[in-house]
Amino acid sequence: TLATLQFVFAASVTYAAGKLGLIEVDPLDTAKLIKFFPAAGMFFVTITAGNAVVGVSNVDTFIVMRSVVPIPSAILEAIVLGEPWPPPRSWVGLGTILLGAIGYCSANSGLL
Repeated sequence: TLATLQFVFAASVTYAAGKLGLIEVDPLDTAKLIKFFPAAGMFFVTITAGNAVVGVSNVDTFIVMRSVVPIPSAILEAIVLGEPWPPPRSWVGLGTILLGAIGYCSANSGLL
């Protein structure tokens, strides 16, 4: 898919820039890769699903769907990677985004 090609291209450019000394790139650590995979995998799935939505829906729906991607990402980062949970202020922002997405879907249910 296009998303896969974009990720592969970004990874290749980053790798090449690191080898050329243009940027500092941390070495790959298998243990970290395994721990990070669920969060990265979920992020990739949500992006791929979002791209699929554009084929059957309008751009507004795509934007709303993409706006909620940080919610599962934040939860998975905390659970899988042991990162700190977002602070309450961030949860208010994420909740506002979710309520807006639900409101949009409810108001436009016949149009989608």
